[in-house]
Amino acid sequence: MASSSQSPFDDLRISLDPTTIDLALGQKRVKAIDHDGAIIYEDDESLEADLTSQLERIWNEYPGGLLDLSESKLESLPPDAIAFQPKPKPEEGQGGEGEKKRDVFKMMDWDEMERLRSEMFMQLNDARNELWFALELAKTLSVSSAHPSHPPPPPPTTLPQHQKKQPKPKATPALAAAAPPTIPGDPPILPPGTFTTTPSSLPSVPLHDTVNDLIQLVRARDDAVEECLGLVDGAVEELALMGRAGDRFWRDVRGLREGQGGRGRWAVVPKPDFARTGTMKDGEKAKDVIVPYAIDEASPATRARCIAGFDLDPTLPTSLSFPARGYRRVRVLLRDPAGTVMSSGVEAEEKAGDVREEMERAQMEAFDQDLFTQIRIEASTLDKSIIEPFQVQIQIPTSSHTLIFQLYSPPSAPSPSPSPSPSSLHSNLASTSPLCKLLLASARINLLSALRVQKQNLVAASSSSSSSSSLQQGVVGSLLEGLAFKALWEGVQNTVRSLAKALKGAGLQAEVGRDVSVSVGAGGKGEGKDTGDRGIMSVLGQVLQGNKVGEGFEVVWSLSLADR
Repeated sequence: MASSSQSPFDDLRISLDPTTIDLALGQKRVKAIDHDGAIIYEDDESLEADLTSQLERIWNEYPGGLLDLSESKLESLPPDAIAFQPKPKPEEGQGGEGEKKRDVFKMMDWDEMERLRSEMFMQLNDARNELWFALELAKTLSVSSAHPSHPPPPPPTTLPQHQKKQPKPKATPALAAAAPPTIPGDPPILPPGTFTTTPSSLPSVPLHDTVNDLIQLVRARDDAVEECLGLVDGAVEELALMGRAGDRFWRDVRGLREGQGGRGRWAVVPKPDFARTGTMKDGEKAKDVIVPYAIDEASPATRARCIAGFDLDPTLPTSLSFPARGYRRVRVLLRDPAGTVMSSGVEAEEKAGDVREEMERAQMEAFDQDLFTQIRIEASTLDKSIIEPFQVQIQIPTSSHTLIFQLYSPPSAPSPSPSPSPSSLHSNLASTSPLCKLLLASARINLLSALRVQKQNLVAASSSSSSSSSLQQGVVGSLLEGLAFKALWEGVQNTVRSLAKALKGAGLQAEVGRDVSVSVGAGGKGEGKDTGDRGIMSVLGQVLQGNKVGEGFEVVWSLSLADR
């Protein structure tokens, strides 16, 4: 039983070379592809034939033998090492493909001419074959396309052998060369043996399909007519709306021009009517356009924005009305060292009014945007200033207070307000302060003064010291001087009061008094005097507006002592 369990093929060892495996699997190496698409495989060679061909190739490449290769050297080399590495030629490094670069100034030898001749012959042969294929294809297409209109003649009728001796009638050639059928519905007559799928007659369309197609056409026509009517009605309504808006706009403009409400506050510029005479009075040649504030006092950007923004009806809440409006205003915040923030307040929410109210809001928005731009420019030259897209923080040099200018969107703005910066989140809880309102009004007055001085310099250049000093201080400089004056005033006042408090603690009766006098008039040569708190506010207002305080300002602090 033990001998029967052993198989006679246990000690059998089979080794197959790659050529035998490829032949068994039906895989052959492709040698070339012929022009007609036929694939030429390499001849099946055994391993010995392959080694013989490699040896022949090496012998042909090295006619003088295998150079300095020896049996001992080959035995010492590792199995994966290369026995001989040829040195690269200088032309191989330049060409990149190992081929010798041909000298263009040298004549071709016989081998190069033969190679060029063979290459040109192959290219011409390929082009000739492609042209022949295109011509045959065109000929076939032309013949096949002419079958319905010009069918080929019918095949000749062959008579049987026993009828050949009978005389043929004379009408037989005429019948053989009969004209093609003239009925357009008949199928073409093709040569014998030609397969065709041309139907003998066109299929008849059912009546209900024809009715359905007609219904679809009528429905499509009705839809197109309704769409056109909707477009026409929309265009007529748009034109009527534009006409009513234009009439209302120019009526309000005329009311502002002829009334007293807009005198001295608006810049009135004539504009041609462009043949619209429906709302014009007799003898009126042009209409007036209202722009926010005088265009000759504004910057070029503001002037272009104002002229472009008021060509449309400002009362329509569309995106085309006031295209340059940002719906943002400026407010002033003042933060003390303890973190308390005071604000100039937020504009109250207003309802949509007439054209005049809308223009007033647009005027202040454009002016505040120019004011904020000027403040950003001046703050960039100051130390310890933080400039953000919608906020500017300026550190006051003589105190620990921080002056903040913020560009915000009022509640009445149609667009949502921008997201506040992290440093301005506390500004929404600020309390309203008269000082901040005074600072905001002073900043606006300073900007108007600077624009007025620029206008005067353009008209007639003057070298006055007052105009040059106001231009040098700008908008922020006078505000910082006013806050420094306020800090100095509070410092002196606190010092005197602390001294009086100390004297009171020592048993003396101390009273603090002050006498403030400010000359009112040109040059400080009095026409009158402001005293007390009114004088202080007058001095602070002059400082905030950039005016230098001269000899007309006098402050006398008094401390009276008496025994108890």
